[in-house]
Amino acid sequence: MPADHDPPSPPRPWGRVSAIRLETFSDGVFAIAVTLLALQLHPPNLAEATTAGAVVLALAQQLRPFGFYILAFVLTGRLWIEHHQLLDPLETHGRRLARVNLWFLLTVSLLPYWVNVIATYPNHSAATGLFLVWLGVAQFAFVLLCVFA
Repeated sequence: MPADHDPPSPPRPWGRVSAIRLETFSDGVFAIAVTLLALQLHPPNLAEATTAGAVVLALAQQLRPFGFYILAFVLTGRLWIEHHQLLDPLETHGRRLARVNLWFLLTVSLLPYWVNVIATYPNHSAATGLFLVWLGVAQFAFVLLCVFA
């Protein structure tokens, strides 16, 4: 056998799937979620800002949306790191883990929506509450993922 060919790997056990596909799809969902978070940010209207103070004031009004973006980015990043640490040692997985992972990724993919809601209605306590509830749902989905991994 030529040296540039690896010996064939043993077949996977019945019902097991390569973990690489699960990680690749998951990384894609995380990347899209972070991109959607950034798309929620809009530049201020500087058309009427004729002085440096007016520009600073217009930029200062963007602090709240940037704060929510940073919060969601850090939380999404933390979830991605933990997700990677959880799945990295796996070579294969069963269908149940893939299904639970999809539910977890659903919670991640909807984080940009909830950030948009809270950024649009920053002083609305129900919007804040729903955002916090959704963060809890994402954490619960991750705990379930840990159980099945």
